[in-house]
Amino acid sequence: MNKIVLIGALVFSFQISCAQITWIPKAGLTISEIKTKIDGPDGGTEFNSGSSSTKLGTTVGIGINMPITKALSLQPELSFIQKGYAASAYVSVAVDGNVLEYYNTDSKVTLNYLEMPVLAKYTVSLAKGTTQLFIVAGPSFALGVGGKLKRETTLYNSGTTTTTSRESKVKFGSDEISSDKYVVERRGDIGLQTGIGAILFKKIMVDVRYTRGMTKLWDTDGISIKNRVFQFTVGVPFTLKK
Repeated sequence: MNKIVLIGALVFSFQISCAQITWIPKAGLTISEIKTKIDGPDGGTEFNSGSSSTKLGTTVGIGINMPITKALSLQPELSFIQKGYAASAYVSVAVDGNVLEYYNTDSKVTLNYLEMPVLAKYTVSLAKGTTQLFIVAGPSFALGVGGKLKRETTLYNSGTTTTTSRESKVKFGSDEISSDKYVVERRGDIGLQTGIGAILFKKIMVDVRYTRGMTKLWDTDGISIKNRVFQFTVGVPFTLKK
């Protein structure tokens, strides 16, 4: 009898939650980089890879907010998101302060993912419910679906400057080195996501997130290279009523 009552209560709670589901289409910008960590006896040191820096990207997706209590809810999402990094390298040969030859290259790597965060969300209402503040945290699961490498190289030699540009597609899930593709060995990318945000006038949602990638992009002994992403999005939450 107790089991029947429990099952009935769960079904009833699920029906109420379904009636209160909020859909959140959203879009925004990403600021991403990759971090390289050299493993060592002290746990290793993390730093930007080479002379790498952050790059801008975009993200678009939809979230589904499902209330558990008045303040706590579960929010799974599905998004297209761009990660990656920018990098530059400069090498020169000089005699008595005069540069005889130099090599300069600027690269930008865009890694496209389909990402599904599953977040716990805690919300506090302010200003008589017209403004809500929230925090989110939880795991994210991403699948690499493509991308692009853009590289511009300048070579100065014997008084002549030559500049060349190159574009290559990103290939996930391969360990074969290719001259015409940028290869990323791991297609999947598991991360931990945290963020804060606000819903203004029950109509506009602004959200700031940080995702710390936990998956090594390449299976290299002693070296960990992982994604790091900030994202800034604006959404329009709405609830479908019966």
